[in-house]
Amino acid sequence: MVNLLLDNNSFKKINSGAISHLIVCKEEGIKQGDFVFLSNRDNRNNCIVKVNYVDCEGSGVEENYCILNVKKVKAV
Repeated sequence: MVNLLLDNNSFKKINSGAISHLIVCKEEGIKQGDFVFLSNRDNRNNCIVKVNYVDCEGSGVEENYCILNVKKVKAV
């Protein structure tokens, strides 16, 4: 499981379901169906999300990045 550290604002939005997309480096190697452990910068809040899809081609981001569509499955 990949661990990602988010700024507090992004973490709150993902955790509450207000947003469902993240931009990550391709090097993370995250694939559709993966579970990702997210934490905020304070390391006080954590959650696990499932990756619904990954868009690395034609996503409008630089070639070294991908857009992930995620959904929270568990607060930790």
